Amino acid sequence: ICAAHRGAGFTKISMQTHLVSSGVNIVFNYLLIEGHFGFPRLEVFGAALATMIGVFAAAVMAILSLFRKEGYLTIRFIMANKIRAGMAEAKQIVKLGLSVFVEQILVRIGFMLNSLMAANLGTNMLAAHRVGGNFTTLSYSIGDGLSAAAVALVGRSLGENNPEKAKKFVNTCRLFGLIGTVLIATLFALFIRPLYGLFFTDQEVVNIGVSLTVPIIIAVLSQILLVINVGALRGAGDVLFISIMQVCGILLFRPALSYTMAYVAGFQIIGIWIGTDADIFIRFLISSIRIAKGKWLKIKI
Repeated sequence: ICAAHRGAGFTKISMQTHLVSSGVNIVFNYLLIEGHFGFPRLEVFGAALATMIGVFAAAVMAILSLFRKEGYLTIRFIMANKIRAGMAEAKQIVKLGLSVFVEQILVRIGFMLNSLMAANLGTNMLAAHRVGGNFTTLSYSIGDGLSAAAVALVGRSLGENNPEKAKKFVNTCRLFGLIGTVLIATLFALFIRPLYGLFFTDQEVVNIGVSLTVPIIIAVLSQILLVINVGALRGAGDVLFISIMQVCGILLFRPALSYTMAYVAGFQIIGIWIGTDADIFIRFLISSIRIAKGKWLKIKI
């Protein structure tokens, strides 16, 4: 439902849904993990339960958004105009969605392989690695927002047979992404030690985290622009190319290089990040070249 709203340009509804979900999650984490205000102390199970409650709240809000009085993404509009699902629409959804579905399964396997390699290096290194990954999620969130904008605006522009407008939207999203990249990278460069200090009192873990400063910054610098490129190409319907690129990078190239650098070359957790950074940067270059060639502007969905 949120994806449909984004595609139609109603990004505010998706934002409100996720804000409420995150807020509910945070509140119940506080109440259930350690048992505040009379709630039971459930520790890890409490964290899981809080996440579930947050997701459920988001689902309820998303469903309720279909019962608004205005807009065409509403039950009222669908019923009034007798809009029905058909085989032609189903085939298009399968055509566009199947490759992404398979991609996401294989990509998750790739992420898991890298996490297993980090776990085998020891608890402290895994802890620093996981928190470093959470830091890069900040940059991914900026890129994800701009990617959603690119999907909607590129799709609309190409639907209007206006490829020049689509290119302008992509370049504008990239400009905003570049600004976000510089800001987040600067934040990590200046405050990486106190940021790790928020998570750990063990100085060994903090020191390992600080040693990851450069790899984290490199990941941030490439990741936002990569995500925007992926969104633009998906908005144009170039989903098969993106799926192949993502799978080859995350499932094959990243784990192979990470293993080589971490275990064969002996760089340990730094080696894991070398594989990650190389994968992100190469996919950024490949997607940028794809956009520069312009074939994505001529894809028919």
